[in-house]
Amino acid sequence: MNIKELISKRKSVRTFDGRTIPEETLKALEEYASTLDNPFSIKTTIKFLSKEEHDLFSPVILGEHLYVAIKVKNIPNAIVAAGYEFEKLCLKALSLNLGSVILAGSLNRQAFSKAMEVKQDEVMPVASPLGYPAKVRSIREKMMRMAIHANSRLSLSEICFEGDFFTPLKEDHPLKEAFEAIRLAPSAANKQPWRMLVKDNVVHFYEKRNFGKPEEDIQQFDIGIALAHFLLSLEEEKKDYSFVINNPNIQTPGDEIYICSVVL
Repeated sequence: MNIKELISKRKSVRTFDGRTIPEETLKALEEYASTLDNPFSIKTTIKFLSKEEHDLFSPVILGEHLYVAIKVKNIPNAIVAAGYEFEKLCLKALSLNLGSVILAGSLNRQAFSKAMEVKQDEVMPVASPLGYPAKVRSIREKMMRMAIHANSRLSLSEICFEGDFFTPLKEDHPLKEAFEAIRLAPSAANKQPWRMLVKDNVVHFYEKRNFGKPEEDIQQFDIGIALAHFLLSLEEEKKDYSFVINNPNIQTPGDEIYICSVVL
């Protein structure tokens, strides 16, 4: 299964069938996690945690036995970097037929922080259960998906722009498929905060803040997810690129925050 198929197939899973993940499958996932890095060169720590051993719990999850979580030093762009690596891990899990869902608030954070040994200068932005999806979603999960309109996505013309933020991306743009991979990405409360501006063969990534508190900006994590989808798509298409942080100081229509750029 190629990356575009994985991205299209990826759905948040909150109801699991209770099966234990085989040792060889978990080992493959752990080995993959140990190879992960990010364009920001920020070190992260990923741990796989037994629900029973660490007394982990989420009120929106059923049938799980294993969680994975990520922590990082609380420095600029750290949450974006964590989102980038964690999404790649979730896609790898999907390739092994495992389901996941990114949890930022609906978990007993004290127990997770203890299990992750989070230090004072670190943050643990998210965790996710891992397991085999149940054949039927729980009523709770169905209601949650309806509440956030989980299958709804903004159009490309609403998130991708060319030249300035007032000119939507052309329908036949050569990066359309890579941008489509971003459009399909999951996000906190399905707010889809990513905005991309293409100018002079550079794609500038912005965050449109519309959810949560500034000091707890989980949408930075969402930008990391978007960046992962975009770069994985470019790599699959064998397109060369480089990564830079260099704010072009382009006028934005609102409170969009510059994050990073990809030079093509």
